[in-house]
Amino acid sequence: MNQAVQADGMVLKGDAFQATRMPAPSLLLFMMLAVIFVLFNTVFQTFSLPSVPLVGGANMFIQDLLLWLLVFFGMFAKLNNSKTSVGSSLSKFVAFFMIIIVAEVLYAVVAFDRPLFRVYNDSKDFYYYMLFFPVIWCFGNDKGISWIIKLWAVLAFFGALLFLYQFFFGELDIFQKYTWLYSSSLDVSTGGTGTATLDYKRLLSQGTVLFRIMLFVAFCMWLFPTGRNRQWWGWLALILALQVLLQFTRGMYVTTLLALLLMPLLISESAAKAKIRNILVLSVIVITLAIAYKAIYATTSSNYGLFEFIGERFFRGVTEAGQDSSLKGRVDSAEYLFSKMDGNWLFGLGFGSGLVYGDSTIVSLLVKTGLVGTVAFFVMFIQACLNALRRFRFIDNPVQKALMLALLVSTMRHLVNGITQSDFALDTRIAALIVSVAMMEIIGIRALAARKANSIQNEQKHD
Repeated sequence: MNQAVQADGMVLKGDAFQATRMPAPSLLLFMMLAVIFVLFNTVFQTFSLPSVPLVGGANMFIQDLLLWLLVFFGMFAKLNNSKTSVGSSLSKFVAFFMIIIVAEVLYAVVAFDRPLFRVYNDSKDFYYYMLFFPVIWCFGNDKGISWIIKLWAVLAFFGALLFLYQFFFGELDIFQKYTWLYSSSLDVSTGGTGTATLDYKRLLSQGTVLFRIMLFVAFCMWLFPTGRNRQWWGWLALILALQVLLQFTRGMYVTTLLALLLMPLLISESAAKAKIRNILVLSVIVITLAIAYKAIYATTSSNYGLFEFIGERFFRGVTEAGQDSSLKGRVDSAEYLFSKMDGNWLFGLGFGSGLVYGDSTIVSLLVKTGLVGTVAFFVMFIQACLNALRRFRFIDNPVQKALMLALLVSTMRHLVNGITQSDFALDTRIAALIVSVAMMEIIGIRALAARKANSIQNEQKHD
């Protein structure tokens, strides 16, 4: 059979419905860019080797250039080798959101006369949403998804081990001995390099937000598939859960419990539902004890009472440097933000305004892009979740079902947690989030296409 099957706007051909493989030159360039990125970000900065001052003497701007080369080369290489690359129904939502971002950049430069580099540096996090396209087009097959998940699992595992070691035994000597693990950051006003450092040990301990995604992935891979790898996924889930517990992240506590409440509603397997319920009860007990311990003994730098400990996250807004982190201070900061937003609710204050944001994705979006950009952002992610929910019932493969469920609840967790925690704090968070959404699209489209292919084959047998 060599028929074409229309699957949610994507034409897939052939019996196996395999996406066109990424051509070898593109894969080679991808590897070269990754190596150059690391060199410029570490060794070259340390030894003051020649670099390319592209904008205002910004040596680190080379990283952004490499990202754009990777994105566009990946897109065009795939388009030149596949006539059906532009197939995801989510693409139009991503494109619309990016048009709004470009308009906001022009608005900030023209209307507010802000420096171009300052505006660009403030807006470049949003360009990571462009990663959605090359991931869909260049890695849109089972093997590509498998490699991404394996890479994330390794990074999350070592990040979790590093965090646990530091939590119990203190900082590793390697971070004090080797200064090349740190890198100069950009001065957002001039484009030059400032005195601040990019803390690689924090990136490792946080797992570049991968541990937040991989916690659900590891749990679902332990929950559904069978085989020898199942126990390893279970151990990874346990290690990542311990990391989440010891970080005392209230937002992660709440959204993890919400995810465990939601998951039984999405699956039909009674055995899996029973396991989730047992894990949920255990999680409630452990998290309650952790909150009580944190509130009573105040093991971190912030001295919270019990009620303030629970409530302060829900009032985080914009804060100034040297800000008051108490509950009252956050309410006052939110009032300050709203006074600045007066008369600019529709389009926001644009990029490069100089405001220091609290950790809230919604607040960050609202200030930078106004109601227009905020609505477009959430419509994009809600559409991604709706696509995943609609296609989830067509998935028969246990591994694909586990991945889809994990990525779905992780994305929903992001939307809920965005009320009190910003995912724009690190560029890697944005990239990881977009790649996970792209993988949801890939899995869903392929599952729908496979279901339609089976239907055609059954009809041909009856004929």
